[in-house]
Amino acid sequence: MLFQTVVLEGSETTRLSGVVRGYMNTPVQAHASGAAIWVFRNPGEGNTVQGLPIGTHNIKLRPVSGDEVLGADRVDRLSLAVTGKAMVPWPVAGLRAVRTGDSVAVSWSPVDVAFGGAGTRTENENEPVPAGFSGDFVLTAAGTEHVVNGTSITLTRSGRFALSVTARQLGYVSPAAYVTVESQDGEYVA
Repeated sequence: MLFQTVVLEGSETTRLSGVVRGYMNTPVQAHASGAAIWVFRNPGEGNTVQGLPIGTHNIKLRPVSGDEVLGADRVDRLSLAVTGKAMVPWPVAGLRAVRTGDSVAVSWSPVDVAFGGAGTRTENENEPVPAGFSGDFVLTAAGTEHVVNGTSITLTRSGRFALSVTARQLGYVSPAAYVTVESQDGEYVA
């Protein structure tokens, strides 16, 4: 079966449109609503499966040699369990706080697969938020949460205190990065 578009509708439903049955000499069969399907890419395209909801899915990998593709009926299915573990954002890097009197400037670098975070810029410059990051950051200082859309915030606080920063995206929260800010002026790094 060949189709033009695949649309995920909810966590367990996929709608196919522009269906052509019997593609690549596969047997022409009727498929009931809710039947298991296998999604194939054209020969030469990548095999990355993206956008699958959490749950178990069946896939088939069809060997290609030149213009020849092994028929789908000759390939065993593989079960793929999507757990959502990779949806948890990475912890921030380069967390630092600079105290000058009661003013405390806090900054950090976001980290993701395409954007390495700390170490890719000079010591005193933070990375911008990666284009693929659609969340925010939560800074907690002495029990008070501050939601931040960028990678820095300035607080007014006296005395010694601890703070943490987490990345938050699509309802998932990264592990926290921590730093303790002493009561005297200076730079404090996680």
